[in-house]
Amino acid sequence: MYGIGCGGSVSIINNTIVDIERNGITTGGHIAIKNNIIANAGSDGIYCGSTVDSSTISYNNMWNNNNNFYNGAGAHDNIFSDPCFADTNQYDYHLQSAAGRWEWSKYIGLDPTGDGFIDLSDFAALAGSWQKQGSFLPADLDNSGLVDLVDLRLLLDNYLANYSLGEWVFDDVTSPCIDAGDPASDWSEELSPNGSRINMGAYGGTPQASMSLSNAGNIANLDYDSADIVDFNDLAMFVNKWCQEEILIPEDLDRNGFINFAEFAGQWLWEE
Repeated sequence: MYGIGCGGSVSIINNTIVDIERNGITTGGHIAIKNNIIANAGSDGIYCGSTVDSSTISYNNMWNNNNNFYNGAGAHDNIFSDPCFADTNQYDYHLQSAAGRWEWSKYIGLDPTGDGFIDLSDFAALAGSWQKQGSFLPADLDNSGLVDLVDLRLLLDNYLANYSLGEWVFDDVTSPCIDAGDPASDWSEELSPNGSRINMGAYGGTPQASMSLSNAGNIANLDYDSADIVDFNDLAMFVNKWCQEEILIPEDLDRNGFINFAEFAGQWLWEE
């Protein structure tokens, strides 16, 4: 497996690049590389060719690479620590966090029709793909490249399961990549508590970003105003989502997938 190769004037931002046979990133030209996690590269984490000019390599985590940099011109503010991924065996590269980490439901991969309920429609979908071979087949539940008896047994074992899409779980350790990205990067899509700073890696700057132990103010301050007070602007945003079932949105203050007024009322006119 190979990483990212590029030249010219480009930016490589918020990627997770792991288990690469050779270089994680190979570049030439004027390059901005930041907020990435590059781990387990067989050669260089970042290889900058002889044509590189004033490259900026900043706020990345380089871990367990054979060599971190080749000609790392302009490198600064990088860290070199175990990123503490959730579960590399299951290709889950969310960052572990004692404040909360998003974990997709195990049932998603067992639901070919994607309706949140494993029922006869999923058996019909499996039958329609029986013995098909290829990549990314919805009915290939074990990702073997073939829809076969193993997939049928997985459906049988989970028949009638009714599931939520995922949940926030809490770890015993917290990744050093949380709140470690470029302070100038936009972090506003990360759910609170977020430390008001972007995480490194692919989920940094997204609602799936692992949460922070840092005190980032009131989670009901949905408009992130500088006064950090919960007021009518925040109420308007909350009411727009009231009684809806949605995941990974700021208005779901208790992060249970359902927006109700009780979770908001206790924060009214609260100031840090």
